[in-house]
Amino acid sequence: MNSNQLVGHREKEQLSLDLVTSNSLVENSQEPYKSGLTVQDFSSEGQAWRVYSRTTGRVHQYFSKLEYCTHLLLDLNPNVIDIKDQYPHDLSLSLELTQKLGINHPPQNAKEKKPLTTDLVAVFSGLDGPNKTVGIYVKYAKDFNNFRTVEKLHLERESLAQLGISMLISSEESIDKVIMKSIDWILSVHTSQMEGELSFDYAAEMYELLQANPAEKLTTVLNQLDRQGEVEDGYHLMELKCLLQFGYLSFDLTKNVLFLSCEDIELTPEVES
Repeated sequence: MNSNQLVGHREKEQLSLDLVTSNSLVENSQEPYKSGLTVQDFSSEGQAWRVYSRTTGRVHQYFSKLEYCTHLLLDLNPNVIDIKDQYPHDLSLSLELTQKLGINHPPQNAKEKKPLTTDLVAVFSGLDGPNKTVGIYVKYAKDFNNFRTVEKLHLERESLAQLGISMLISSEESIDKVIMKSIDWILSVHTSQMEGELSFDYAAEMYELLQANPAEKLTTVLNQLDRQGEVEDGYHLMELKCLLQFGYLSFDLTKNVLFLSCEDIELTPEVES
Protein backbone atom coordinates (compact mmCIF):
# COMPACT_ATOMS: atom_id res chain seq x y z
CA MET A 1 0.00 0.00 0.00
CA ASN A 2 1.52 3.32 -1.02
CA SER A 3 0.95 6.66 0.63
CA ASN A 4 -1.61 7.84 -1.93
CA GLN A 5 -3.67 4.70 -1.30
CA LEU A 6 -3.41 5.23 2.42
CA VAL A 7 -5.12 8.58 2.58
CA GLY A 8 -7.71 9.89 0.19
CA HIS A 9 -8.37 13.37 -1.01
CA ARG A 10 -11.26 15.57 -2.06
CA GLU A 11 -10.69 17.11 -5.46
CA LYS A 12 -12.94 20.09 -4.73
CA GLU A 13 -10.35 21.27 -2.20
CA GLN A 14 -7.84 21.42 -5.06
CA LEU A 15 -4.97 20.19 -2.93
CA SER A 16 -1.74 18.98 -4.48
CA LEU A 17 -1.06 15.47 -3.23
CA ASP A 18 2.40 15.10 -4.74
CA LEU A 19 4.87 13.99 -2.08
CA VAL A 20 7.76 16.38 -1.69
CA THR A 21 11.21 16.17 -0.16
CA SER A 22 11.32 17.71 3.29
CA ASN A 23 14.42 19.38 4.69
CA SER A 24 12.53 20.55 7.76
CA LEU A 25 13.13 19.96 11.43
CA VAL A 26 10.41 17.30 11.29
CA GLU A 27 13.02 14.85 10.05
CA ASN A 28 16.24 16.31 11.39
CA SER A 29 15.51 17.07 15.03
CA GLN A 30 17.20 14.74 17.51
CA GLU A 31 15.19 15.95 20.49
CA PRO A 32 12.40 13.71 21.86
CA TYR A 33 9.11 14.58 20.18
CA LYS A 34 6.33 16.11 22.28
CA SER A 35 2.75 16.07 21.05
CA GLY A 36 1.13 19.48 20.63
CA LEU A 37 -2.05 18.25 22.34
CA THR A 38 -2.70 15.74 25.09
CA VAL A 39 -5.79 14.21 26.67
CA GLN A 40 -5.45 16.69 29.53
CA ASP A 41 -5.87 19.81 27.39
CA PHE A 42 -8.28 18.68 24.68
CA SER A 43 -12.00 17.98 24.79
CA SER A 44 -13.18 15.46 22.20
CA GLU A 45 -16.64 14.49 23.42
CA GLY A 46 -15.24 11.59 25.41
CA GLN A 47 -13.26 10.12 22.53
CA ALA A 48 -9.55 9.67 23.18
CA TRP A 49 -7.17 6.82 22.43
CA ARG A 50 -3.58 6.13 23.41
CA VAL A 51 -1.70 3.65 21.25
CA TYR A 52 1.83 2.30 21.20
CA SER A 53 3.55 2.67 17.83
CA ARG A 54 5.74 -0.11 16.44
CA THR A 55 7.23 2.53 14.13
CA THR A 56 8.32 5.11 16.70
CA GLY A 57 8.36 3.28 20.03
CA ARG A 58 6.25 6.11 21.46
CA VAL A 59 2.72 6.22 22.82
CA HIS A 60 0.57 8.40 20.56
CA GLN A 61 -2.67 10.20 21.47
CA TYR A 62 -5.69 10.63 19.20
CA PHE A 63 -9.01 12.34 19.69
CA SER A 64 -11.28 10.72 17.11
CA LYS A 65 -11.77 7.20 15.84
CA LEU A 66 -10.76 8.41 12.39
CA GLU A 67 -7.43 9.74 13.68
CA TYR A 68 -6.83 6.40 15.41
CA CYS A 69 -7.68 4.49 12.20
CA THR A 70 -5.32 6.63 10.15
CA HIS A 71 -2.54 6.05 12.67
CA LEU A 72 -2.99 2.27 12.51
CA LEU A 73 -2.71 2.27 8.72
CA LEU A 74 0.45 4.35 8.89
CA ASP A 75 1.94 2.26 11.69
CA LEU A 76 1.41 -0.98 9.75
CA ASN A 77 2.83 0.47 6.54
CA PRO A 78 6.45 -0.75 6.20
CA ASN A 79 7.37 2.35 4.18
CA VAL A 80 6.54 4.70 7.08
CA ILE A 81 9.57 5.43 9.26
CA ASP A 82 8.20 8.12 11.58
CA ILE A 83 4.82 9.36 12.81
CA LYS A 84 4.15 12.49 14.81
CA ASP A 85 0.70 12.97 16.36
CA GLN A 86 -0.85 16.40 16.97
CA TYR A 87 2.12 18.11 15.30
CA PRO A 88 2.52 21.70 16.61
CA HIS A 89 3.11 24.60 14.21
CA ASP A 90 5.19 27.67 14.95
CA LEU A 91 2.68 30.18 16.34
CA SER A 92 4.46 33.29 15.04
CA LEU A 93 4.52 31.83 11.52
CA SER A 94 0.84 30.83 11.48
CA LEU A 95 -0.17 34.24 12.90
CA GLU A 96 1.72 35.92 10.08
CA LEU A 97 0.00 33.70 7.55
CA THR A 98 -3.47 34.56 8.89
CA GLN A 99 -2.76 38.21 8.10
CA LYS A 100 -1.81 37.35 4.52
CA LEU A 101 -4.71 34.94 4.02
CA GLY A 102 -7.39 36.92 5.85
CA ILE A 103 -8.16 34.01 8.20
CA ASN A 104 -9.01 34.24 11.91
CA HIS A 105 -6.38 32.20 13.76
CA PRO A 106 -7.74 29.41 16.01
CA PRO A 107 -9.17 29.42 18.64
CA GLN A 108 -11.58 31.62 16.68
CA ASN A 109 -13.20 33.51 19.56
CA ALA A 110 -10.20 33.64 21.93
CA LYS A 111 -7.99 36.69 22.43
CA GLU A 112 -5.00 34.48 23.20
CA LYS A 113 -4.17 32.35 20.18
CA LYS A 114 -2.67 28.88 20.50
CA PRO A 115 -0.40 26.97 18.12
CA LEU A 116 -2.04 25.11 15.25
CA THR A 117 -1.69 21.34 15.34
CA THR A 118 -1.86 18.94 12.41
CA ASP A 119 -3.41 15.57 13.24
CA LEU A 120 -0.49 13.52 11.93
CA VAL A 121 2.81 14.12 10.18
CA ALA A 122 4.38 11.00 8.63
CA VAL A 123 7.73 10.33 7.01
CA PHE A 124 7.84 7.82 4.17
CA SER A 125 11.09 6.08 3.35
CA GLY A 126 12.48 7.07 -0.04
CA LEU A 127 13.07 3.80 -1.93
CA ASP A 128 15.26 5.36 -4.60
CA GLY A 129 15.72 8.84 -3.21
CA PRO A 130 15.22 11.07 -0.16
CA ASN A 131 12.55 10.46 2.45
CA LYS A 132 9.22 12.22 1.97
CA THR A 133 7.25 13.98 4.71
CA VAL A 134 3.51 14.66 4.58
CA GLY A 135 1.00 16.22 6.92
CA ILE A 136 -2.35 14.46 7.21
CA TYR A 137 -5.53 16.41 7.92
CA VAL A 138 -8.12 14.02 9.38
CA LYS A 139 -11.79 14.94 9.13
CA TYR A 140 -15.09 13.21 8.44
CA ALA A 141 -16.46 13.96 4.97
CA LYS A 142 -19.45 15.90 6.32
CA ASP A 143 -17.12 18.34 8.08
CA PHE A 144 -15.90 19.70 4.75
CA ASN A 145 -19.29 21.35 4.30
CA ASN A 146 -18.24 23.68 7.12
CA PHE A 147 -16.48 26.79 5.83
CA ARG A 148 -14.39 27.14 8.99
CA THR A 149 -13.04 23.60 8.56
CA VAL A 150 -11.91 24.38 5.02
CA GLU A 151 -10.42 27.68 6.20
CA LYS A 152 -8.34 25.96 8.90
CA LEU A 153 -7.24 23.34 6.39
CA HIS A 154 -5.98 26.10 4.11
CA LEU A 155 -4.04 27.69 6.99
CA GLU A 156 -2.46 24.40 8.04
CA ARG A 157 -1.52 23.58 4.46
CA GLU A 158 0.17 26.95 3.96
CA SER A 159 1.99 26.69 7.30
CA LEU A 160 3.35 23.22 6.50
CA ALA A 161 4.33 24.38 3.02
CA GLN A 162 6.77 26.80 4.67
CA LEU A 163 8.62 23.71 5.92
CA GLY A 164 8.49 21.94 2.57
CA ILE A 165 5.75 19.55 3.73
CA SER A 166 2.75 18.75 1.54
CA MET A 167 -0.66 17.83 2.97
CA LEU A 168 -3.03 14.93 2.41
CA ILE A 169 -6.59 14.48 3.62
CA SER A 170 -7.91 11.38 5.37
CA SER A 171 -11.66 10.83 5.70
CA GLU A 172 -13.80 7.75 6.32
CA GLU A 173 -14.25 7.59 2.54
CA SER A 174 -10.54 6.84 2.12
CA ILE A 175 -10.48 3.81 4.44
CA ASP A 176 -11.44 0.36 3.19
CA LYS A 177 -14.74 -0.84 4.71
CA VAL A 178 -13.27 -4.19 5.82
CA ILE A 179 -10.46 -2.37 7.61
CA MET A 180 -12.96 -0.06 9.27
CA LYS A 181 -14.99 -3.07 10.47
CA SER A 182 -11.83 -4.61 11.93
CA ILE A 183 -11.03 -1.41 13.79
CA ASP A 184 -14.63 -1.07 15.03
CA TRP A 185 -14.30 -4.63 16.41
CA ILE A 186 -11.11 -3.68 18.25
CA LEU A 187 -12.69 -0.50 19.63
CA SER A 188 -15.83 -2.23 20.90
CA VAL A 189 -14.19 -2.28 24.35
CA HIS A 190 -12.23 0.35 26.26
CA THR A 191 -8.81 -0.23 27.80
CA SER A 192 -10.20 1.00 31.14
CA GLN A 193 -12.17 -2.29 31.26
CA MET A 194 -8.98 -4.32 31.19
CA GLU A 195 -8.15 -6.41 34.26
CA GLY A 196 -4.65 -7.49 33.26
CA GLU A 197 -1.67 -5.18 33.03
CA LEU A 198 -1.37 -3.13 29.84
CA SER A 199 2.21 -4.17 29.17
CA PHE A 200 4.50 -6.00 26.75
CA ASP A 201 4.83 -8.86 29.23
CA TYR A 202 1.07 -9.41 29.41
CA ALA A 203 0.82 -9.18 25.62
CA ALA A 204 3.56 -11.80 25.30
CA GLU A 205 1.69 -14.11 27.69
CA MET A 206 -1.51 -13.77 25.67
CA TYR A 207 0.41 -14.33 22.44
CA GLU A 208 2.01 -17.54 23.77
CA LEU A 209 -1.38 -18.89 24.85
CA LEU A 210 -2.77 -18.33 21.38
CA GLN A 211 0.23 -19.74 19.55
CA ALA A 212 -0.18 -23.05 21.40
CA ASN A 213 -3.05 -23.64 18.93
CA PRO A 214 -2.06 -21.58 15.89
CA ALA A 215 -4.48 -23.10 13.37
CA GLU A 216 -7.53 -22.98 15.66
CA LYS A 217 -10.20 -20.35 15.27
CA LEU A 218 -9.38 -17.40 17.53
CA THR A 219 -12.77 -17.12 19.25
CA THR A 220 -12.83 -20.88 19.92
CA VAL A 221 -9.50 -20.78 21.75
CA LEU A 222 -10.47 -17.64 23.68
CA ASN A 223 -13.67 -19.36 24.85
CA GLN A 224 -11.62 -22.38 25.93
CA LEU A 225 -9.31 -20.11 27.93
CA ASP A 226 -12.35 -18.59 29.66
CA ARG A 227 -13.54 -22.04 30.75
CA GLN A 228 -10.09 -23.19 31.82
CA GLY A 229 -9.56 -20.05 33.87
CA GLU A 230 -13.10 -20.18 35.28
CA VAL A 231 -13.73 -16.58 34.30
CA GLU A 232 -16.83 -15.03 32.77
CA ASP A 233 -17.53 -15.61 29.11
CA GLY A 234 -15.78 -13.07 26.89
CA TYR A 235 -13.06 -12.23 29.42
CA HIS A 236 -10.10 -13.24 27.24
CA LEU A 237 -11.67 -11.67 24.15
CA MET A 238 -11.97 -8.36 25.97
CA GLU A 239 -8.37 -8.56 27.19
CA LEU A 240 -7.20 -9.38 23.66
CA LYS A 241 -9.09 -6.44 22.17
CA CYS A 242 -7.52 -4.09 24.73
CA LEU A 243 -4.02 -5.29 23.83
CA LEU A 244 -4.85 -4.93 20.14
CA GLN A 245 -6.26 -1.45 20.71
CA PHE A 246 -3.14 -0.25 22.50
CA GLY A 247 -0.91 -1.70 19.78
CA TYR A 248 0.90 -4.42 21.74
CA LEU A 249 -0.75 -7.05 19.52
CA SER A 250 -1.93 -6.73 15.92
CA PHE A 251 -3.37 -8.56 12.93
CA ASP A 252 -3.92 -7.96 9.23
CA LEU A 253 -6.81 -5.49 9.27
CA THR A 254 -7.92 -6.55 5.79
CA LYS A 255 -9.01 -9.92 7.19
CA ASN A 256 -12.57 -10.61 8.31
CA VAL A 257 -12.49 -10.71 12.12
CA LEU A 258 -15.09 -13.49 12.14
CA PHE A 259 -12.59 -15.89 10.60
CA LEU A 260 -9.38 -15.00 12.43
CA SER A 261 -7.22 -17.88 13.62
CA CYS A 262 -4.74 -17.72 16.47
CA GLU A 263 -1.78 -17.54 14.08
CA ASP A 264 -3.18 -14.29 12.65
CA ILE A 265 -2.35 -12.50 15.91
CA GLU A 266 1.12 -10.92 15.92
CA LEU A 267 3.17 -9.68 18.84
CA THR A 268 4.45 -6.14 18.40
CA PRO A 269 8.19 -5.90 19.01
CA GLU A 270 9.24 -3.38 21.64
CA VAL A 271 10.92 -0.46 19.90
CA GLU A 272 13.43 1.84 21.55
CA SER A 273 12.13 5.38 21.05
